[in-house]
Amino acid sequence: MSDRWLFRLSSLTAVLLPAGFLAGMILVYGVNVPYWDQWEIANIVVKAFEGRLSLQDLTFQQNESRLVFPRLLFIGLAYLTGYDVRYEMWGSFCLGCLVAYNVYRLGRLTLGDNLRQEVFLLFLASLLIFSLIQWENWFWGIQLSFFVPIACVTSIMSVAYSSLSVQTKFAASAVLATVSTFSFAHGMVCWIIVLPVLVLRTREELKTKRWLIGCWLIGFALNIGLYFSNYVKPAHHPSFVEAWTNLTAALSYFLALLGGPLGWGTKLNHLYQAVGVGFGMFALFVLSCIYVGRHRNDSLVVYRTFGWITLGSYTLVSAGLTTLGRLGLGMDTALSSRYATFAVPLILAGVYLIPIVLDIDRTKMSLQAEPWKTRCVFILGTVLIFLHVATTRSALAATERNWRNRLQAKAVLLFISTLPSESLTRIMYPGLGALKYYAEGLDRHRLLSPGLRKNLTIENGERRSTTRVGACGSFDHLRREEGETYFAKGWAALSDRRAPADAIVLAYKESNGSFAIFDLVVKRTQRPEIARALQRPRRLPVGWEHSFTLPQASGRPRKIAAWAVDAGTGELCKLTKAYLIDAQDGEIRELEQ
Repeated sequence: MSDRWLFRLSSLTAVLLPAGFLAGMILVYGVNVPYWDQWEIANIVVKAFEGRLSLQDLTFQQNESRLVFPRLLFIGLAYLTGYDVRYEMWGSFCLGCLVAYNVYRLGRLTLGDNLRQEVFLLFLASLLIFSLIQWENWFWGIQLSFFVPIACVTSIMSVAYSSLSVQTKFAASAVLATVSTFSFAHGMVCWIIVLPVLVLRTREELKTKRWLIGCWLIGFALNIGLYFSNYVKPAHHPSFVEAWTNLTAALSYFLALLGGPLGWGTKLNHLYQAVGVGFGMFALFVLSCIYVGRHRNDSLVVYRTFGWITLGSYTLVSAGLTTLGRLGLGMDTALSSRYATFAVPLILAGVYLIPIVLDIDRTKMSLQAEPWKTRCVFILGTVLIFLHVATTRSALAATERNWRNRLQAKAVLLFISTLPSESLTRIMYPGLGALKYYAEGLDRHRLLSPGLRKNLTIENGERRSTTRVGACGSFDHLRREEGETYFAKGWAALSDRRAPADAIVLAYKESNGSFAIFDLVVKRTQRPEIARALQRPRRLPVGWEHSFTLPQASGRPRKIAAWAVDAGTGELCKLTKAYLIDAQDGEIRELEQ
């Protein structure tokens, strides 16, 4: 096999390993249900299906952003997939692949002839691009908008370093910058940070076509004007003033944002770790920029480094804007998984910029690399991999929790038309009335899978179709408390997933033999002995408990039973044991089944 083919195979493997790991996680942990802000997108999808979509629906402000292009994509995906929001997650994955390709191209042009180093750095870059620490963005379809700006920035750099004509470069870059602006609030910084690299890569041609810079500035002004037309600052967001009045806290928040992707998984305080990592990355980036500044008259130095400086600048500007807009929400928000996507580009830039600077320095000194420099690069690479592994372990646990929470919320959502639960305002969307409206709109067009439950009756036929009766848990205990209140507990698990049931419903037997659901169980508890028997972690919340008031009866005993709910299919699975309650004397009799 030739060296060229070996390099290509190694490069492909370096990207596929981290990307394949993330793809597997999306397959396993992606949940097909809208979540929080995504329900407002769901309403737009319903309007599109009913022919009521307007330009205002595409351009309206959502928090600080105008998600014009993501909304268009979401509507298109809804028509193609029946609004399976997991395809939006795959959209984010595809944008990650685009970023990886752009980084690969830029690395090929700027690293030199050391193919082993190039493959190793590409592997590190792929670890960062597809890092699970961004789990909140990977597993939440609407967060695709977070990946658009960095995909546009890296694509513009690929265009800038290409052999296209200067007009084509500026035209394509302007289109990408517009897409970035109207995909996420931070996207507008694309216009500013990519202009220097465009100018440097087309310096000779611009001597006779300076009007292109004027066109660029006009395009920027038009984008800003359209963006801020009728703009209203979200009332629930803190003021920018706090960052200016508390500079120490603002600096700590800024550094924590920079180090967030590598700020988890060790025994150190997470905030301190993130601030330390952020300071280290910022210092290395600034030192590299100072070195480049000292050799700014060397066109080769500028050529090899300026693309990576642009990439790192995106993080610094984004982190600065996030600090201004989010510091008032508390220091811990700097460690939010969703902001890791803003910080990754700085670490990516450092991964490539430091070896390039050291290589330039060695070339200029006409010496072999000094041993201490080689050791420093090795130590930095080792620390990066160690912190990445540590944060990935932490992110794995968070991903599984998020998966369980989304499934439990989806199970409760199935009953929103017939038995709405206030718990949904904590786990799915803050307004129960609005959520009911959005969900029923999707259900009308069969865009929810499974569909909403239309009644609370568990028919005889449905009870017979519930598979593995008794294999999904047990209704262990029922007792009467004060007044008409009863306390129930048990455990429930879905054997095909070896995971806790997504919800539990309580039902009483009617005179016609069917069961009527009267309550949903939300509270989950740990049952270590059950989890151990299922060969699952002891802390897995397979237990449940609930207090309820029995619906009014005509004095006759009521049979009470419980069912586990599978949110993925909407199927019910009956738990073992049921209870006969005599409402007159309060006697409770266990029925073995």
